[in-house]
Amino acid sequence: MKIKKLFAISLLPIAMNLFSCNEIESNADYKNEVVFEKALNDGEDVVDKTVQFLVKEVKFTVFEEYNLWAGEHLNFVSKTEPECKKGDHVVVKVTKTYLFLGSHMIEYVDLTVL
Repeated sequence: MKIKKLFAISLLPIAMNLFSCNEIESNADYKNEVVFEKALNDGEDVVDKTVQFLVKEVKFTVFEEYNLWAGEHLNFVSKTEPECKKGDHVVVKVTKTYLFLGSHMIEYVDLTVL
């Protein structure tokens, strides 16, 4: 029994390391899209704040904008082609937000891929 306990304890640092590899540290004001969307829905002023999110899809829209889709109602839009791809974690600075057909449209600058 003592050997099993020692073995389990010795694996603990390895297991903790594996799980922490999925975390990406940034100095963003909003650490993920869920927290950011809640702030938008609560009416918080998010202009000039930074947000970190996972790019779920990159689209070119009929409005001739690039849309970094971060969720059902989160669309980060820019006229400039983003230097990121689906699956990237990015941080952007919000310059403007508005609602369009029930979805948040978020204009941004300073895109950084993590």
